[in-house]
Formats: sequence, C-alpha cells, structure tokens
Amino acid sequence: MRMRPIIYITRPVPQAAVDTLLTGCDVSLCDSSGDYVPREEVLRGVRGVNAILCMPTDKIDKDVIQMAGSELTVVATMSEDCDHIDTEECKRRGIQVVTIPVDSNETIVDLTIALLLQAVVQKESDDEEDPVIRSNPRNLHTNNRVGGSFSVEMSNRTLGIYKLGRLGLSIARRLKYLGISRILYHDVAEVLSAKEVGAEFVSFEQLLSESDILCLCSERKTKTGTTTEEGMFDKKAFKKMHKSTILIEVTKSPILDYKDLYTALKEGDIQCAGLNVREYDTTPYKHQLSSLSNCHFLPYRECYEWDGRREISVSLANEILSALSNNGNPL
Repeated sequence: MRMRPIIYITRPVPQAAVDTLLTGCDVSLCDSSGDYVPREEVLRGVRGVNAILCMPTDKIDKDVIQMAGSELTVVATMSEDCDHIDTEECKRRGIQVVTIPVDSNETIVDLTIALLLQAVVQKESDDEEDPVIRSNPRNLHTNNRVGGSFSVEMSNRTLGIYKLGRLGLSIARRLKYLGISRILYHDVAEVLSAKEVGAEFVSFEQLLSESDILCLCSERKTKTGTTTEEGMFDKKAFKKMHKSTILIEVTKSPILDYKDLYTALKEGDIQCAGLNVREYDTTPYKHQLSSLSNCHFLPYRECYEWDGRREISVSLANEILSALSNNGNPL
C-alpha cells in the first residue's frame, strides 16, 4: 500500500485549511511561530515531502527545491503571484506552482472597492494623515478619518476593466450599485458572462481613452514567471488616458510599469492611482510613488489576516489536493 503524500507548511494556517489537506495527505507543520522562519528549518522541513505550502515572505529557491528531493511535485503559496519561488527550477523539474485562486475571492473584491473609494474620495482640506498612510500602508485601514468632509461621486463614470474574469465581473457588479453608468472591458476575446453586467467589449486603445476608472485585473505571473503583457501599461498607455482617469491595480502582475506610472502621476497625465501593495513588496516605492499625494495604497496582504484568510486558505488547500492528484500522488 502506497503512503499518502506529505505536505510541509512553513507557517501556521487556519485549522480549516489543515483539516481540508488532511482529507488527502499528511501534514507536516513548521515548528517555528511568528513571521520569520529560519532558513535552516525550512531546509530541514522540506526533505522528502511531496508538496510545500509557503507564505509570500518565504524564499523557495533552487536550494530549497533540491533539498526537498525528487518526490516534490507541488509548491503552493498564500500569495497572488510567485515572485518568491524559483519558477524556472520548478519548470525544469516538472513541479506545479499553485497560487491563491484570486478570481473566486470576494475579500479581494472588497479590498478593491475600498482602494477605489480611497482614490476617488476628495477631501475639502489637505489630509495631514496621508503621509502616515504612504509611509506605512498598514495604517490605511486603521487611520481615524471620522469628522472629515468627503464627497464621493461615482455616477456617470465609465468603468474600464482589463481582463474580465470572475474577479472583474464581481467588481463590475459592486460598482453598478454605486452608480457606474457604463462598463467597458478588454480581453483576448469577448467574454459571454459580460452580458450579466452589460459590459462592452472594446479595443485596448478604446479602453484606455474612454475609461474614467480603469481596473487592472490581469493574471498574475504565469507558472514560468513571465508574461507577454509585461510593461504594457507604460508611458504610451498613460498618454492615451484621460487626465481625470483613476487607475486601480487589482492584482499584482508585471503589466504595470511603476516608473512610468510615477511620471504620469507627477506630470498629471492621469488623476490618481490605487496600488495593491504588501509590506514585503517594495516595488512601488522604488520610484518614489509613496511621495505622491495622488497615489494611494492598500495592503492586500491584510486579506490573509482578516476573515477572508480562512476562505482563501481552504480554497488553496483544495487546489493543492487537486494538483497532487493530477501529478500522480495517491490521495
């Protein structure tokens, strides 16, 4: 009788996810608690396992993958992308990389709407707290804004969505309730479910030139870590947008050129931007975006620490079981 596959988890996850994994495999939990796991412990823990479930702050490089051995067939991460995983080594060894199923996560939609509202809200007086937010994005959801004077105007705006998957559709549904009058989208082909929200399929150029609010819902990096769309939202794209355009980064992917975005915001090519950031993700700050008053941040990592973390982890656990089964592991 063949043994059940073994998965090594680098950090504590909700018990519901562990219970889901136990239905098909044995679970090995990291001994350390807290935000940091010593590399030596990871190298020791992965030996002989069939799968690894890591956090976005864990570096799963060639050494870790080799230490796991020939039985490793799946590397999963509690993240939207796999920047911290050596995807080239995984590809070479035939190891499947699994990321969180963002398209089915309503928590991500909630955070996107929050980020959008943060970007469109106009305060009558200068907000002295903004530098606090920009210096530490975690402060965004805890800042005390009671008593301020706000005005939110969403009616008669055109929403543009780049890549209309389930995530984009959910965002479109929410924004229709806020008064969005027209919805445009661009994808590799027309999406049948777009009819549910009355979204119009348009060219990429039309999406840029006619959207008042533009949400980027592109796929994160592919399993090989590359994409043909890399950097397509650059200075040329920003020049085609309205000067009043609000750009919202929904999912982390390499399609957005942060350096060109900084220039576009500083020179007034677009009105403002809302970025999906994480504490360990320093990319937006490399080009001084945090110094701009028209660039807003929301730490999507917080969704893994709120109620949505359980939902995400269980969905990921099911993805892992499916991947293990597809790779010939008896469950």
